[in-house]
Amino acid sequence: EDIIGGNNSKFSNDVNTEVITKRESDLLNECIGSFFYILQAKPEYWARVLNYIEMTGDLVEFSHGHIEDWILKCFNYRDNDTNAVAEQTREECLYVKLIICTFNLHISRLSHDSYKRMIKRRRELENSDVKYWELLLHAYLNLPPQRTLTKTLLGDAVFLITSDDEVSFECDPWKIFSNLVESSDKITEAQKINVDVGNLEPLDISCVEKEYVKNMQNLRASVYEIFKYLKKIVSSIPIYIKCLCREFYEALKSNKNVSDSYHLEMVGIVFIQCYVLPIFRNPANFSIDLFAISDDLAIVETITRNIELASILLNQCVLMRHFDVDQYPYLISLNPFIDELSGQMKEFINELIDVPLTDVSYRKIMLESSQENMILKIQYDDIGELVCIWKEFLNEIFGDHGDLLYYSIKEIEESLGIDKKKGIRKLPCDQYGYTNIKLVDDKEEGVEKIVGEAMMLEVKKYMIY
Repeated sequence: EDIIGGNNSKFSNDVNTEVITKRESDLLNECIGSFFYILQAKPEYWARVLNYIEMTGDLVEFSHGHIEDWILKCFNYRDNDTNAVAEQTREECLYVKLIICTFNLHISRLSHDSYKRMIKRRRELENSDVKYWELLLHAYLNLPPQRTLTKTLLGDAVFLITSDDEVSFECDPWKIFSNLVESSDKITEAQKINVDVGNLEPLDISCVEKEYVKNMQNLRASVYEIFKYLKKIVSSIPIYIKCLCREFYEALKSNKNVSDSYHLEMVGIVFIQCYVLPIFRNPANFSIDLFAISDDLAIVETITRNIELASILLNQCVLMRHFDVDQYPYLISLNPFIDELSGQMKEFINELIDVPLTDVSYRKIMLESSQENMILKIQYDDIGELVCIWKEFLNEIFGDHGDLLYYSIKEIEESLGIDKKKGIRKLPCDQYGYTNIKLVDDKEEGVEKIVGEAMMLEVKKYMIY
């Protein structure tokens, strides 16, 4: 596999720092500001890079982290920002547009049949084929403010399961049989022997069957309570989730001439698998400690298993799909419950996507975002690394040396001395190495001036040669 970047593209502080005037610093800040403004406001740049990586399998090597972590940096998001709160912002709007653009490029590569197969694969909770639109979404959802908001909204849904440490959702007759053997005298010695030698199925034992029926009733009742809770809070679900679901649905309707049920199912996948189930499947990531519920390890194991089974059933209900007899032989008894809920589930999904498109939903936020407030806080060393990696992207993926981003990069290289490895011209930084970059709108005279000067420099070099 080809590697883009690596040690050659890393920006280092090992060389001497050069002192520059305030005017030079302001010009450098302006140049860098235009670079990051373009990356924020024009989602096609990052989307095309991610699409290229998905198609070719090439690797992108940064000094640390994954590409989605570096994209978050470009949108002013830092996982160590303890003062950040979850709120609608200009950056959130632009990041949502990037996810949508990346998703649209991905589905544009799929034929109708490939799209159907993708939906079928995505029905499973264990999905190894994760695409970049989803990695971008997960990276954002995993930011501390978003995890806090998710816990605030969905923590009570998890509590619906964890609050009763005596109930069990176990569906496997063999596990039910083993539990009864260990915890009661309901299983006779003869039954134990017959089960051991294969002459008797656990579910044929009356007490096992009763326990199984009771467990399935408990599971069904709990999942229905969770669904009712989701319906109650649908208006509080973050607007970016609703916008993504709506935009995905509209894009699929426009591009894929298949049954609408597939499109609704994809919306369900985004909502349930990307947004709701992570707090059920990994509660510790949301500061929910299951081991604090009880000192009894057996009780914690039962609750963990209950959460697992509730997640599986909730997934099937949202997708409105029956359990497969080969995969979940002991959960097919709940297929009638899925059918009963399907009408309400369609109404719920339609309510979820009943929002304006992203531009309209964030219109007020974008209008209130003045030029003075467009500040990007980023570590100084990360600027050089991003500039170097983007120079390689433009050469290898875009191949366009007349591009606006190309001229911004050339100006930054000249100012920072990246290309000549000379002294690094520092911008003002705090004690942690962060600098504030004022973003420059590419419609403004400032960027046009930067590009114009860069083009004139190219012409002069050509004339000299």
